[in-house]
Amino acid sequence: TLHHPKLILWGGQDFCFDKHFFEKWVEIYPDADAHWYSKAGHYVLEDALDDVSSKIAEFIRSMNIAHRIAEQARLHPLKKSVVFSSLQKNGTYSYP
Repeated sequence: TLHHPKLILWGGQDFCFDKHFFEKWVEIYPDADAHWYSKAGHYVLEDALDDVSSKIAEFIRSMNIAHRIAEQARLHPLKKSVVFSSLQKNGTYSYP
């Protein structure tokens, strides 16, 4: 399995790739951030645009924050607790 964050956004009304495929991807990547959109079809980005675009934006923001935390922890190993405590609940990040 890949040891990287993963986002799965799946349309439940997909005419080609049904729930079996979604369940298989979730089985392969149990740590993935997986979302099932029961009313969306094959073009989940069109069918559930507002929610899907929010999920993608959140995922990208979390990747950027996680990358910066890991980099700061690598550069300043004695300050790891400071680095991780600087990740705020609202998703902002600051390094003292």
